[in-house]
Amino acid sequence: MPLRHIAYQRWQAAKKSGVLTGIQEAKAQHADYPIVVTGHSSGGSTGAIAAAELRKTFDDVSLCTYGQPRPGNKALARELQKQEDKNFRVIHTYV
Repeated sequence: MPLRHIAYQRWQAAKKSGVLTGIQEAKAQHADYPIVVTGHSSGGSTGAIAAAELRKTFDDVSLCTYGQPRPGNKALARELQKQEDKNFRVIHTYV
């Protein structure tokens, strides 16, 4: 079973606060607009979880993160990699 860290808890809290309802209302008004989820650092991990969950409802969700740490264990990483074609992750490396 995939293990999720605090990012998953943040996404669950956001859903309860009405974020998901707001997205659904916006999509109803602008059905042809894609959904783009972004985040930096731990917000990127939360965004990765959010994008994966949103893709269960919407088919046009893209993800772009900056400096995102791992959002969970290897099982979760495999789940997210299945959606790789719509994920963009920007990281800095040292040469």
